[in-house]
Amino acid sequence: MAAKNHNDPPGRRPQTSASSDPAELPPNLTNPLDHEIWTDPPGKRIPVTQLSSHRGAEHCERHSAHFQTMGNGQDTKLHARAPPPLPGGRPAPPPAGTHDTGHRFKHRQPWLTHPKTKAYIRTTDRAEGRAETRPQAKTGTTCT
Repeated sequence: MAAKNHNDPPGRRPQTSASSDPAELPPNLTNPLDHEIWTDPPGKRIPVTQLSSHRGAEHCERHSAHFQTMGNGQDTKLHARAPPPLPGGRPAPPPAGTHDTGHRFKHRQPWLTHPKTKAYIRTTDRAEGRAETRPQAKTGTTCT
């Protein structure tokens, strides 16, 4: 960041700023935080601008929901898991016609339909490999 003197109003203020993607930081810095950093098929951490997930915010009373954002720019899709027993939160096998994206976070694997209107999160911590439906969420579903 650079600072530059300005006369109107007088003082110093930032001229530019930058931030790092949490995926660029070592796991020992991001693991204690709420960042869910996903990996690609070879195991490399991928930018949160391509794939990210997080729990809903408590101040919005959405802390039992889970959100997942996939894609960049206009191609970005937000998928949400409603807290069970609401529709969309029940485990089921991944349906025919879905494909594994190859991305991983701990024991979770996202699978997508075509077009990308539904995501399924397959868990590998169970022998049966169950999946939870994550329908595409409407704009304004999350809060800040």
